[in-house]
Amino acid sequence: MKLQHLKNAGEFAAILSGGTRRKGRVLTVISKKRSGENTNKRVGLIVSKKAAGTSVRRNHIKRVIYAFFREHPEVFEDGKDIVVRIIADVRSEPRKGLSKTLRQELTQLLSK
Repeated sequence: MKLQHLKNAGEFAAILSGGTRRKGRVLTVISKKRSGENTNKRVGLIVSKKAAGTSVRRNHIKRVIYAFFREHPEVFEDGKDIVVRIIADVRSEPRKGLSKTLRQELTQLLSK
């Protein structure tokens, strides 16, 4: 199945209000199983200016996280929605180190 992006505020709100949370040092993963026949995997990201700084850094974080989900489709089952929220201030972390940190934390939180 193809990975789809969550875009509507209503979809985000439904997952944030009723989903299962797993919190790490840098990010939080909120997931919720969808009912119905639609088995697409959907991912949404919340990366604020306060946590990530410039748009260049925010877009880099988004690319790293979306790439992680494309490379590891087995980390969540079909018909599940996932929202990833950056919760720590990562503006001072070097770019290469940040990518590694995000990937490690996603692996750890999604394997629970």
